[in-house]
Amino acid sequence: MPWAKVEDKLKAQSAWRAKRRADWFAENGPCVDCGSWENLRLDHVDASTKINHRVWTWSEVRRLAELAKCVARCQSCHVVKTLVNNENARGEAISSVLTEAVVR
Repeated sequence: MPWAKVEDKLKAQSAWRAKRRADWFAENGPCVDCGSWENLRLDHVDASTKINHRVWTWSEVRRLAELAKCVARCQSCHVVKTLVNNENARGEAISSVLTEAVVR
């Protein structure tokens, strides 16, 4: 049945994605580093294997394959891990354009 209002459809889709995400974090939380349940993020253990983090609308087989590469990390621990590993969102090494001489 078509939706009477586009807004209703978007709300329903958003709620469906949010539930799928919340269910995964309920099963796979808390944060693997600090044990927090706050502000959990999907973190690829090896960022170089990441296809995408927007997996919640994917088919079950494809979604579970991507989620198998992930753990739950709180936002703070996720930022620390990314900085410690010196990687960007695709798992590639970050190289700074700034040199020490330029910063001085």
